[in-house]
Amino acid sequence: MTNKEKFLKRIAGQESKALQQAKWRNANREWLKESHKLALKILMALDEKNMNQKDLAEATGKSPQYINKLLKGNEKFGFEILVKIQNTLNIGLLSTFEPTARIKEFVVEEKLKMQRFHASTDYTDCKVIRLKNNYIKTETDTYLEA
Repeated sequence: MTNKEKFLKRIAGQESKALQQAKWRNANREWLKESHKLALKILMALDEKNMNQKDLAEATGKSPQYINKLLKGNEKFGFEILVKIQNTLNIGLLSTFEPTARIKEFVVEEKLKMQRFHASTDYTDCKVIRLKNNYIKTETDTYLEA
């Protein structure tokens, strides 16, 4: 048996590190997505308040390394640290979830309102101006979907 064959036999049953990481990301996709959203919201608030990660670490009593891990979006946020960050930056972090069904319900309600509005309005004498996103503006400042 050649050295190449011995090597291939030895590594045949092993997964590469990249493959292991990809499987881990797929298995943890949901919380990673939310963690990235929270991290972005925190980073934006830090920027608005002219603070850095070290300032946040001191204010929350955590190490700068831990705060850095959180803000990279690859570390799970605990309830305790979320509350501390929320109070320190004076932003809402725990009320960010909006159920998809509720959003769809809102969109349907708005479409129904618009249909009722269009059915009850006479547009025969309106001057029309085309705007972005396929909406039309009339002289009466009502917006119609084109």
